[in-house]
Amino acid sequence: MKKGITPIISIIILLLITIALAGVAYTFLMGQMYGMIAGSFVIPKGGAYCTNRMITVQVVNTGSATLYDTDFILLHINGVDESGGIQPLNIAPQEGGILLNAYNCSGGCNVGANIIDISTQQASIHETVYCA
Repeated sequence: MKKGITPIISIIILLLITIALAGVAYTFLMGQMYGMIAGSFVIPKGGAYCTNRMITVQVVNTGSATLYDTDFILLHINGVDESGGIQPLNIAPQEGGILLNAYNCSGGCNVGANIIDISTQQASIHETVYCA
């Protein structure tokens, strides 16, 4: 008579191993996804505009964590670093705030097209604002 694991016990062990591996994969992927979406933002339609050659930019936090002014690692207008013009921010998820408020681009924004590049670790936006 041969001794061994019965088929029922072997199936139960395989199912437990499969469930454990699925749990580990889920935990790992959720940690990766949270980091990718935590600092996401958008500029709503009409949220970037120019008045008297001064640019205002509004952003909406589409991420899952509060967005602070220090989260913005890049703010260039026409290729020039303008990060000194960022307003103090504390935007809760799914809410909006003003990133730049009537900013004069270090002496007056260009008449015509002004290219704005804004980035956090998780998101980057390239927007064109026209000044008259």
